[in-house]
Amino acid sequence: MLGGLTFLTPATGLIAAGLSLPALLVLYFLKLRRAPVRVSSNLLWESAVRDMQVNAPFRWLRFSVLLVVQVLVLGLLCGALARPALEGAGFAGGRVIVLLDHGATMSALDGEGGREGRPVSRLEEAKRKAGELVDRLAGGSAEMMVIAFADRASPIASFTRDRGMLKNAIDAVPPTDQPARLGPALKVVEAFVGTSDEGTGAREPPTVVLVSDGGAALAPEAGAGAGWGVGNAVFRYVRAGPAAERPKNNVGIVAMSARRDYDDPGVLRVFVRVQSALAEAVTTTLALTMNDRPAGSRAIEIGAGGEISETFEVRDRDGGVLVAALSRGDDLASDNAAAVAVQPPGDLRIVLVQPAAPATAAEFALVDGLKSLEPRELRQLTADEYEKRRAEPGFFDGVSLAVFDRVRPGATPPVSTLSFAAGPPLMGLGVAPFEDGDGRGAVTDVVFWSRSHPLMRFVSLNGVVVGRPMRLLLPGLDESGEPGGPAAAGRVRSDVLASGSGGPLIGVVEEGLSRHVVCAFSLADTNLWRELGWPVLLANAADTLGAAGPGGGPSASGAIGAGRGWRTTDAVELRGRPGQSGLRLEGPAEEGRTVSADEDGRVRLGVLSRAGVYRVRGLAAGRDAAAVNVLSGRVTSIATSDAVEVGGKAHRAGGGGDGPREIWWWFVAAALGVLTVEWLWFARRMRV
Repeated sequence: MLGGLTFLTPATGLIAAGLSLPALLVLYFLKLRRAPVRVSSNLLWESAVRDMQVNAPFRWLRFSVLLVVQVLVLGLLCGALARPALEGAGFAGGRVIVLLDHGATMSALDGEGGREGRPVSRLEEAKRKAGELVDRLAGGSAEMMVIAFADRASPIASFTRDRGMLKNAIDAVPPTDQPARLGPALKVVEAFVGTSDEGTGAREPPTVVLVSDGGAALAPEAGAGAGWGVGNAVFRYVRAGPAAERPKNNVGIVAMSARRDYDDPGVLRVFVRVQSALAEAVTTTLALTMNDRPAGSRAIEIGAGGEISETFEVRDRDGGVLVAALSRGDDLASDNAAAVAVQPPGDLRIVLVQPAAPATAAEFALVDGLKSLEPRELRQLTADEYEKRRAEPGFFDGVSLAVFDRVRPGATPPVSTLSFAAGPPLMGLGVAPFEDGDGRGAVTDVVFWSRSHPLMRFVSLNGVVVGRPMRLLLPGLDESGEPGGPAAAGRVRSDVLASGSGGPLIGVVEEGLSRHVVCAFSLADTNLWRELGWPVLLANAADTLGAAGPGGGPSASGAIGAGRGWRTTDAVELRGRPGQSGLRLEGPAEEGRTVSADEDGRVRLGVLSRAGVYRVRGLAAGRDAAAVNVLSGRVTSIATSDAVEVGGKAHRAGGGGDGPREIWWWFVAAALGVLTVEWLWFARRMRV
C-alpha cells in the first residue's frame, strides 16, 4: 500500500544477517585463557569473577550496551543490502506495463544523462528511465511487461518478475526512423487490461507507464486522444528529452519528388521542401547528387520555425539514385537527406488488350493516345491472345503498364493497369451495369474530380459527359465512394478520382507495388477522348502507373514521377523475375538478408524502418534500388510534450507513478549515526 516499506532483494539482507550476527555473538561466547597473575589487593577479585561468569560457556548473555549498539549497526547495514524501498500504488503488486517509444524523434541527440559532454539520444535516456522503473519494481507478486512502439507496437517482454530479462529486453530495443503513433500502442495495451477489476480478475488495477518524448501525442490522430483509453489501468507519463518550451535544433527535408520534363525527357525537375525547428533563422546548403556524382547545390535560408521549397533541373538520361542532402549538422540525422530511384527516360512499355482489333473511332483514339506517349514498346493484343500468352515466362518482364479496354483479365496482372468498362479481379472491386430502371445508369456529367491526385493533375473534365455509366465498387468503399464497403485482403487503399451524379466514375486501387485505375464507362459512351484533357490523362497514367509498374512504387512525396521511393512506414516491393531466388538485401540496419521473388515477380522487402538507400543484389541494374525516407514534418519538428491526453484526461510528465523508491542510503546513514553517537559516548567516558 502507499507509503509501505518493502525490500527489493530481501534474500541478500537475510544472508548477510545470517553470517554477521552469529559471528558477533560468538565473540561474546568465547572463553578467555588467562595466565596466573599476582595481585596486591583482593579488590580486583570481584571484577575477575564477573568476567569469568560472562565468558562461561552456555550461559545467557548479560545486558551490554556495546552489544546492543553493534547488533543495531549490523542490522541497519544488512537492511541496506536488502535494498529497502518505499512501496507505491501499482508497483508493489499486480501488473505494470511499460510503453517504450522508439520512434524517429527518439533518436534526437538532446537527451539528458550524457557523461563528459557526450550527447545522448532521447532513446538512451528513455531506456535508462525504463530501467529505473524496473529497479523500482517491488518484490512479491508484482510483474512487468514492456511494449516497444513506433508506427506499430509489439511486446518485447511479457509479464515477468525477472528484472534481468526486463532490462535486457529494454536495452535491445533498436532505434527507428518511423513517426511514432500512440494509438496502436494503446490498442495492444487493451489486450492486457480490462474495463473493471472483475473483467481482469486482478486484485489491483494495472499501471501503464508511457516512456516517451511525447511526440506520439502530437500525431495526426492525437485529436482522438480523448477516445483512447487504458481500461481500468492507472496511466503515468515519463518524458524523455527536453521540456516542450526548450528550443529544438533541427532542420530536415520533409518532401521530395522528381519528374521528367514533358518536352525534354532528359531533364529531371526535382522538388525539395525543407523545414526548420529552430527559433531563429538559419542558413544551410542543399546539395543534390546523382549516382554519387554532384548534380547541383544551393544555399538556402529558412526563417524561424518555417519552411522553404526549392526546385532543381538535373540533366540525366541513364537513371539511378538521386539524393538531396543538407550540409548542416543538427540533433536528428535521419531527415538530413532524402532520395528517390529514378527511371531512365523512354523506358515505357505498354500492353494494350481490346476485345478485337480496333474498329471504331473511340478504339483508335485509345491506340493513338498511347502511341503519342512514345513508348519503347506498345504491344497490342486481343482478349484471346492475351489470355493465351499471359502465363508465358517473361511475358510481363519490363512491362510498365497494362491497358484493358472492355476486357476483364482472368487474373490480376503483376503490373499496374488502366481499365475501361472493366477491372482486374481484385477482391472488393466490381464494375457492372446498373439494373434496369435504376436512374443512376442514365447520362451524367462529371460533377467532381480530384485535381490534387497525380493522375488528375492538369486534367480538366469540364464538359465531359458519360452515357450508360456503370456501378463502380472499390475495396473498402461503398457505392457512393464513402468508407464502408467490403475490404480487400492485404495492404489495399482505394480512392475516388472522379464522380458523376450516380456515383464514382473513375477510381484507383493501390495494392502494394501496383496501382489499378478503373473507369466505369466505355470510351464509346463518352466524349472524354475528344476533349483536351484526354492526352493529359493518358500522360499522367503513363507517368504515374508506368513508374510504379516495372519495379517502383510511390514517390517520396506521395506523387509519382520519374522518381520512386517509400517512407519508413511503407511496405517496400521491387520487381524481379517470377520465382527468382538468391537475392540479397543490403542497406541501413541490414546484414545481407536473403530475399526472393514470388510467382508474380514481386520482391517483398516488408517495412524498412531505417531511412536510406537499399539495394537488392541480383536484380537488374536500375531496378535494384529502394529509397526509404522519413519525410515527416512532425518528425523534423522533434517537438516534445509535457502532457499526454489519454481517456479524456491530460497526464503531465512525472516520475512514472508511485513505484517503490529505494532508501538503502537511509539505513547506511543511520548506521553511521549510531556509530558516531557510540564513539562520542565512549570518548566522554574516557575523559571522565
